[in-house]
This record gives sequence, structure tokens and C-alpha cells, in this order.
Amino acid sequence: MNDQQRRNGIFNKVWQACDTFRGVIDPAQYKDYILTMLFVKYLSDIHKSRVADYEKKYEGDSVRIQRALGRERFIVPEIKIQDSAGNIEEKFPATFDSLFERRTRTNIGELINILLEHLEDANKGKLHNVFRNIDFNSEANLGQARQRNTRLKNQLEDLADIDFFRNLIQTQRFVWDLGLVSPGGAGRNRVLNQKDFLKIKVVVPSLEKQKEVGKVLSTTDQELHLLEDHFNALEKQKRGLMQKLLTGEVRVAV
Repeated sequence: MNDQQRRNGIFNKVWQACDTFRGVIDPAQYKDYILTMLFVKYLSDIHKSRVADYEKKYEGDSVRIQRALGRERFIVPEIKIQDSAGNIEEKFPATFDSLFERRTRTNIGELINILLEHLEDANKGKLHNVFRNIDFNSEANLGQARQRNTRLKNQLEDLADIDFFRNLIQTQRFVWDLGLVSPGGAGRNRVLNQKDFLKIKVVVPSLEKQKEVGKVLSTTDQELHLLEDHFNALEKQKRGLMQKLLTGEVRVAV
């Protein structure tokens, strides 16, 4: 599947996710909830990929891994939920996976809001006030508690095909579009704002198709990792042999 086909798929998936809110909120507001959650998914999958890369690169050295993650474009903070006495009840990273694991909680809307607030605070230079007007715990927009929780649970499940979205949101087009609306950097003080963020256009295929695509891409990833491991093993063997040749431990007859 090429980049164009991946891009052409994401709109269908977002349309399916929008079904969760049809008849509840104005169609113009769909993008507020769908694209916000898609952005969280994007950050989460990128973060997960970087963690895996750095764990391998630094051989599990947590200090070096955290230092490297701190230099990433977006920071994924840790959330600490406290009780009324200030005691920490639970800790979890501000990722889509954390929300998905808690999707059946009766306070899922509140947890999503807390996660968005933490992401903003950890990335003030890029995400300042981007999510402040998007309330996932709004009774006016999403209905009373039971209906609201069901809708948010469905939305998380709609967007939970990790294998498919992990590839979609890392396409050159999506990264390019995100870069256009978030051009912060040396000499450029503009940050990502809600208006520009909500202009990003994305598409996807049917649920069955995305599962098929995700399975194929995951299998391909596994094969590539196996080849990479094999290559690294050969490189290590080569370095060992070169060392033995240079020290005279092994001699080659001429």
C-alpha cells in the first residue's frame, strides 16, 4: 500500500468515528472531538515508537532514554491522579493507550480532559490553549453521564486499531500537514493553534479493510525487524573478526 492509498483511507475511518456523535452535536463540531483524539493517537504512537528505538539504542539505560525523549518534538508527560488528601491513586502516561485501557470508567470524559491539559502544559511552546475549548466531559455537547460515557468509549474503540493508525499517522502527508500548522522552531515563534489544527484533513477505509491493512503492515514490520536484527548480528560478527585480524589473534593465509 502506497502513501496515497493510506491517506485516502483515513477519511472513511474518521467518518465512521463521527457516527458516534451524529444527532448529538452539531456536525461542525465533529472535527473538534475526532481530530483532537486523532492527534492524541498520533503523539502516542510516535512516542511508543521512539521509546522502542531508544530502548534498543541505549540498551535499556533509562536515564539516556528519558534524556532522548526530552528532546523530541512533543513531550508525553506522566499523569498523576490524586485523592482529596493529595495521595497519588494512580499514575499513567498521557497516551491514547492509557485512555483506551480506562475507556469503561465512569469518569472517562474527565480523564480525557486531564490528559489534554497535561499535554498542553508539557508542550506550551506548541500546544498552548489548543484544547482548552474542547470539553470531553460536556453534558451540553455529549449528553448525560451514561450516554456520554458510551459515546466516548465507542470513539476510543473506533480509533483503537493501533496497527492501522500507527502507519497512517506516520505517512509523509500527515506529518507534512502537521508541520504546516505547527511551524514552531528556531526563528519562528508561531505555535500550533486550534483553528489551524482543525484544518488538517484525514481519511481511512472501512473497519474490516483497516484491520486487513494493519495486519499486512504489521507483518511487514516484523519481517523488517527480523532482517534488521540479522544485519546487526552480521555487523557485530564482522567487527569481532576485524578486531581479531588486527590483533593477530586470527591470521589469514595469503
